[in-house]
Amino acid sequence: MSWRYCDKCLKWIHSEHHKIDPRTRDVMCEFCDSWLRGHLTDHMYLDLVDYHRGKVPAPESHASGGEW
Repeated sequence: MSWRYCDKCLKWIHSEHHKIDPRTRDVMCEFCDSWLRGHLTDHMYLDLVDYHRGKVPAPESHASGGEW
């Protein structure tokens, strides 16, 4: 199980709500059909929830030099 970030929903989406686009094989949000980015395991996500005391921030984009 894992988590990916949806820029349209502005939240982390659990893999139970991911879908794969059959043409591109991209991971998409089940709720809004947007492309998902970032990747956290369940353990990493729960650690970040504890660290941030709630809402985990969006991942940095590759253009900004952040690593996820």
